[in-house]
Amino acid sequence: MLHAIVDSLWVHKPGATGGDYEALARAIAARTTLPIVVEGIYRWIGFLPSRVDPLMPVPNQFVGMFETGESKIRGLEIRRADAPLIVKKAQAEVLRSLGRAQTLVELRAHVAQALEIIRAYRHYLQSGRASLEDLMIAKSISREPRAYRHRTMTAIAAGELLRQGVRLQPGETIHYVITDAAAPLAEDRVRAVATLDG
Repeated sequence: MLHAIVDSLWVHKPGATGGDYEALARAIAARTTLPIVVEGIYRWIGFLPSRVDPLMPVPNQFVGMFETGESKIRGLEIRRADAPLIVKKAQAEVLRSLGRAQTLVELRAHVAQALEIIRAYRHYLQSGRASLEDLMIAKSISREPRAYRHRTMTAIAAGELLRQGVRLQPGETIHYVITDAAAPLAEDRVRAVATLDG
């Protein structure tokens, strides 16, 4: 077994065929009385590491390429509505590059190209040429701006809007950009897009 979550199980056996995996699914279904289906066979799959323990994969973040050429992506920014467009573009380009790999050996060979793509995006960001639309993060606020206890990026941006006289209600979406995530003063870390000129 490679990995498992609540409703999915990934298994690997050297030399196994599609028929072998179908037989395994039938055997598990017979033993457990749960409906088990083979969604597909992957050329390769990668489970993202935990931030807490890099040697442990997280259960809901992975990317894989089926033998059909179709990809399956879960938990990456490319699938999130609130992620900055620049991050989605970079991930899409990296995944297109990695998606050309037919085997795990080829996938490893594509890593250098993926890293070069990331370096190019980093250079683009550092050059200052990225548009506001590329950098913007969209988040729904979960409470009134004054009710936030922690200085999260969203709370900081909501507070900035409040100080500018903008009334916000829980559930509203605000847009902001990260200006300096490591700034000692929280107010210097993000800016609400509505407060920016041009």
